[in-house]
Amino acid sequence: MTRARRSAFAVALLVAAGCRAGGAGEDDLAYVSDYYSFVGADAAGRVAFALDANRGRDGDDFQAELFAALYDDAAGWVDLAGSGPYANAARVLDDVPESADFRYSGTPADGVTILSEPNALTLTTRPIEIRMSDSTGARARRLGSAAATLAWQGRRLDGRVIYEFVRFDGWNRLARTYWSTWNDWQSFYLVAGETVGAGGDDVYLQSQDADGRREVDGFAVLNGRARRLADAELTVEDSDQALGVYRWASAWSGGWPDAPAARLTLVARDRRSFGNWLIGGFAMTLVTGELTVGGRAVPVWGLGELIK
Repeated sequence: MTRARRSAFAVALLVAAGCRAGGAGEDDLAYVSDYYSFVGADAAGRVAFALDANRGRDGDDFQAELFAALYDDAAGWVDLAGSGPYANAARVLDDVPESADFRYSGTPADGVTILSEPNALTLTTRPIEIRMSDSTGARARRLGSAAATLAWQGRRLDGRVIYEFVRFDGWNRLARTYWSTWNDWQSFYLVAGETVGAGGDDVYLQSQDADGRREVDGFAVLNGRARRLADAELTVEDSDQALGVYRWASAWSGGWPDAPAARLTLVARDRRSFGNWLIGGFAMTLVTGELTVGGRAVPVWGLGELIK
């Protein structure tokens, strides 16, 4: 099914369901997201944790939604309390509204603490250093990374966190439905190195389809030196059939040319679907692979986010 036919089919489903489609640039709409993706380790193994705090405004209505996912190298995917929409009673956008399951304190610039008593979980970050920042029209986005610690179920895991902030004006996916916003989107939140700890190396890559070619961007922090990866390349090497008329990418190769040059291979392992609408879906996956820089190869480990 072509992208145009998928979009037409999606709109037909939307109309039949009585929903309202959205369009960028509409008045009184706003959307804000703070996304933390952590990778850490202790003597028992590695753990990856992702938490996306979304809030929006549509006129006088305010919304809030949390997405939480945790992967334990020994146990696999672990269910967490608190994922899903909740009331934005405080009617706020700049801050994360408090929920029954997660409470935020601090700021990215000074360090953030996220406490979840129902999940016996606390994420504490050092001040986050911004690695890339973009502003285009009504959209602003910045990403950074820092050392972080996750306390979970009596364990203490030292590691790294990659942070992503997004703000849209004139757009709000929590109140409106948009189709073809993400064209085969793939993003990777990785730590590179033999060991994972506060001094690990960060790799963030995002990739999406643009008329048959992959648009790639991101950043890497290797040996303490940060580099924007706007010239990176990433090729999908393999894919798996999804439950519907689409496929999930499952293996990639790529790299970047200098400062220093690097080659990267990635494989999706233990993918979990969090949403499926037959013509597309949303999944998280453990990602493992190898990064080769200056003739030295080190393992990479972390989370991948897939949106079709």
